[in-house]
Amino acid sequence: MGQSCGGVQALNVAGDPRITTEIIWSSGVGMIPNNPPDPSVVLASIHTPIAFIHGDAQHDVAYRAAVDNVKRLGERGISVFGAWQDEMTHLGTYGQKNGGFFGKIAVAWLDWQLKGKEAASKMFKGANCTLCTGPGWHVTESHVD
Repeated sequence: MGQSCGGVQALNVAGDPRITTEIIWSSGVGMIPNNPPDPSVVLASIHTPIAFIHGDAQHDVAYRAAVDNVKRLGERGISVFGAWQDEMTHLGTYGQKNGGFFGKIAVAWLDWQLKGKEAASKMFKGANCTLCTGPGWHVTESHVD
């Protein structure tokens, strides 16, 4: 898991077979010039379910990279979830108590992916998923198992 530059770092090690899931916050390969030198190699190494959560095009510098990464992973058939929120800045909700709504997203993803709690998957799966129907949220890809 990583945010901004930390998201790029998390993606750079995504091919490690010990990794079982990832969440990328306001980030994506291609966001930082030449880091990594070839984003397609990094995206090709991803083998686990992955979520990209970020802000909108006007408020989050990572918007374009995140949307691109989600699209490319979805085209490869990787289990990927991508969502962004209107007027959300690059810094997300981390300054709020308990990490704000981004904290709830993280807990739900990890409960589902690492603990197998199907109830937590409702935030991400199906046409009526929490983020699919939440005010100001836009789901770009919901190809998750």
